[in-house]
Amino acid sequence: MNTAIRAINRRPNPVKFTEQAIRKFFSTVNKNGPLPDQSNPHYHGLDPCHIWTGNLYPTGYGQAYLDRRGILAHRAAMIIDGHLIPPRMIVMHLCDRENCVNPNHLKIG
Repeated sequence: MNTAIRAINRRPNPVKFTEQAIRKFFSTVNKNGPLPDQSNPHYHGLDPCHIWTGNLYPTGYGQAYLDRRGILAHRAAMIIDGHLIPPRMIVMHLCDRENCVNPNHLKIG
């Protein structure tokens, strides 16, 4: 894993993002993304992906900046959605799409 990504994963949750930062975040999200393959039981019942259209790390994960902080886009989506991410925990994609930021497709583990 890239050193920059490891550092971002270990940062504590920001207390609160500004409304302007949240609006800017969602301006780079396409909420009409593809639907995960419903024939695969692993994806059954998932709604369409919300695709991050901003910068991507070479690994395919979204690179967001909120209140001048670099953060993985899917982690930012979970924090904006009101989830607390404990230290050393990761955010996993249930849809297996690295650039998806749909909180319904994300799980802390």
